[in-house]
This record gives sequence, structure tokens and C-alpha cells, in this order.
Amino acid sequence: MLLNSKSILECDEFEEKVHNEEIKKIANQVYNFPNYQCVVVYKYKDTAHKEQKEIIRECYLHDFLDVVEYVDIKNGIDLAITDNDLLTIIAYGQCYELNGICEKITTYIYIMPYNDEREFLDISNKIKNYNFYKNDMYN
Repeated sequence: MLLNSKSILECDEFEEKVHNEEIKKIANQVYNFPNYQCVVVYKYKDTAHKEQKEIIRECYLHDFLDVVEYVDIKNGIDLAITDNDLLTIIAYGQCYELNGICEKITTYIYIMPYNDEREFLDISNKIKNYNFYKNDMYN
């Protein structure tokens, strides 16, 4: 479930500003949670890189947007709650051509907070039930 009202890949110049404001609102909602430690899993989804091994790092929840520094974000990011109920940054990198088809490097960055007992926490419902674009900023 995309948390932004539309993907950055579909945004024009004006809509990109709105998209960035939505990311700030979503981040502010995340900052309302305690600053849990998190496991961060990087998984490539594009054709040329999808067989690469996942990369695992750690961060604190309030620093979740900083984890994009390790991937190509030339074409921007979206925020989502994926099927596994994880807060996910979808990073779109540079384009490349493979077998005559143009694709973007696409990395899913899963943010997995856990408590002091090292039990993973599901914060997805509190995030996805919040309406980040109440005022329909595109109209």
C-alpha cells in the first residue's frame, strides 16, 4: 500500500513538491513512535539486480529516512506499507538498458523496528490508518 497519494515516478514538477511534503508528514507520524532500534533490509527488485543478496543494516526508527544514503535514489523515493506489513522505502535509481528494455534500479528498504526483548513490532496499522493527504493537495 503506497502511503504517498501517487508515486514519485508519476509526478510532474509541482506534484513532486507535494510528494515531498507527504514524505515529511509520514516521517512526522513515524517520529511519534518511540525511537526503536530497527533492522533494515535492502532488497533489489529490478531485473538486473534482483538476484543480489539482501543487505542488512541497523538504524534507529527516527533515522529511517537516512538509510537511503546507501542506495541510488536518482529518481526519488516512495513510502509504502508492503504486503508483509513493513514500513518500506521504495528507492528509484538511474535507468539502465537490459535486453532492449529500459528499467530503473529499484530497491525496497524494509524498516523493521524491534523492542528491548528483540521482538519485531508491527507499526503498520497506525501509519496506514493516518490520512497524510487529507486536503487533496493535487487539486
